[in-house]
Amino acid sequence: GFNIAHDDGFLAVYNAKWTHIEEGQSSVIEFDFGDARFAGEAQAQFLDGTPGGRAHFNNPAFVEAFARKNTVQVKGSKGATFEIVLKGTQKAITALRECQNAQSGDGDDTE
Repeated sequence: GFNIAHDDGFLAVYNAKWTHIEEGQSSVIEFDFGDARFAGEAQAQFLDGTPGGRAHFNNPAFVEAFARKNTVQVKGSKGATFEIVLKGTQKAITALRECQNAQSGDGDDTE
């Protein structure tokens, strides 16, 4: 989820194979976009019984890297690494920005 107007949001990922996750546990997670890296704290949680985690971010450069790259390598504090395919994120973030601008009145081009 993104709040483009405030340059913050969260990334949540869930996987039934992550049986070691305990609700409420927190750990450091790293996002490697190849030419940009970000790290932060992720909070373990379950969604409909599926384990996963949610990481908050407030760095606009994260959104830009997320939008323009095709994949991101995610590494957990215990060394587990996986790749997320980001196909379509540029279009999605552009549409989200347009929608949020229209709702806030910032995108009014009728002047």
